[in-house]
Amino acid sequence: MRRDEEESVSASHPPHSAGPVPACFFCGGIRLLQLYRQYGNSRATQQQATEQYTDPAAPSPRPSPDAAERGTVCAPIRVDFDSLCAVNEDVIGWIYCEDTAGA
Repeated sequence: MRRDEEESVSASHPPHSAGPVPACFFCGGIRLLQLYRQYGNSRATQQQATEQYTDPAAPSPRPSPDAAERGTVCAPIRVDFDSLCAVNEDVIGWIYCEDTAGA
């Protein structure tokens, strides 16, 4: 190729300045922000449900004698399952984990 042909080819096809790598980082960053926002919304929903449907001051029901033999422990909260089922009839339980945030 002659020098003037090389110049015309390079002028019509400028080199890529960014390439695919920055685009991947950009898209990955956007996805991370979306996940962080979704996590924040989930935490807020969980906190709202905890405040609305549980009563930590209410005494928990006593386990049956056979439950005590198996080592079953009742959570120190009472859950209002009637209200929960009014919102979503598919509710079947409430998971309680001791010493967790929002519990």
